[in-house]
Amino acid sequence: LAFLSREELLKIRKKATTTKFDRKTRQPKEEMDEELFLKSYVQGVVKGWKGLKYKFLTDFILVDLEGVEDLGAELEFSDENALVMMKNSNEFDTWVSEMVGDLSNFTNNN
Repeated sequence: LAFLSREELLKIRKKATTTKFDRKTRQPKEEMDEELFLKSYVQGVVKGWKGLKYKFLTDFILVDLEGVEDLGAELEFSDENALVMMKNSNEFDTWVSEMVGDLSNFTNNN
């Protein structure tokens, strides 16, 4: 995981936000593209993993492992796999969000 500063989080939000004109209220209205936000967020903070085995996936997401021959094999890291985990696992999403927001997780001050 990579630390995500408040400034970087705001940049990701800004990238995913568009302003449209609401004809009824005659006011600008901001709309967040949640898919783009999550994709950018995951690419910014999830840099890889080790040890995430197929047999553990069912603890996080609903997944069909019928075609997987070796449940002890590791799920390969990819941005797509990380995005699927973030979209479909509240536990994974919560853990990632808690970790990347705490600077002490990225410093050597023990």
